[in-house]
Amino acid sequence: MSLQRIPVFMPLNDAELFCFTVRPQGQSNGALLFIPPFAEEMNKSRKMMTLMMEAAAQAGYESHLLDVYGTGDSAGDFGQASWQHWVDDLVAWISAWRAQQPDLALQIVALRSGALLCNAVCEQLTDTDFIARIHYWQPVFNGTQFVNQFLRLRLAADMIKQDSKPLTVKDLRAQLQQDGRLEVAGYTLQQALIDGLEGAPVTPSSLSSATPLHVYEVSGRGQLTPALSKAVTSLEQQYPTRVHTLIGPSFWNAQEIALCDDLINTTLTALNGEESADD
Repeated sequence: MSLQRIPVFMPLNDAELFCFTVRPQGQSNGALLFIPPFAEEMNKSRKMMTLMMEAAAQAGYESHLLDVYGTGDSAGDFGQASWQHWVDDLVAWISAWRAQQPDLALQIVALRSGALLCNAVCEQLTDTDFIARIHYWQPVFNGTQFVNQFLRLRLAADMIKQDSKPLTVKDLRAQLQQDGRLEVAGYTLQQALIDGLEGAPVTPSSLSSATPLHVYEVSGRGQLTPALSKAVTSLEQQYPTRVHTLIGPSFWNAQEIALCDDLINTTLTALNGEESADD
């Protein structure tokens, strides 16, 4: 099937935001919105996200990826971004999309910390009945733990410097609190961004209780981690939830660009509401 690949800058939330869309040539069966991960994980995952969008478009779904403010090709600098700004960007995009496609159902694929952003967005929507499914790729549901891991990148870099005094995550958090911003791995973090990420909801509580959720865990062993297992238990208490454990590379933080075809194929099956043979 021939596909339409449409890059466009959209005036949203008082800024020019870049949106990449892949459409089937014929009529769309539905739509997919990709919510990307944080900082360098977004760059590492760009190829996987694009391949997923193209595969979904081949299956009849128009697929969209929005670079929120200060990321990708959108306006602004990462150091100027706040969590609420990102939430508002996605809410504005969804509103604009719904005005053009009021009869299409939307499915969301949220990668890594994009899971927390997805949940925060859902809480801001006045109507979520049009959301058919949510797919969490290797989701992060513990914002504080994720931030601590990100801050350790700064600790590792500082250890290489001969004249640097050893710091701790607690020291970095104190510095961030005092200055309101902190440089980590080439990214400037604002306190407002970290506060929002750490305070984001673990479950998308505003969804209809019948909305299916799919959780995908990719690892070398193909097993669910204890931390994710605990989060899944919370999801299962509110929504019909399916877990897909897959063997594959950590493409979101691999040294070289890595791919996981099984993740794309399994997600395609779930997009259509079908059962996956390897669950």
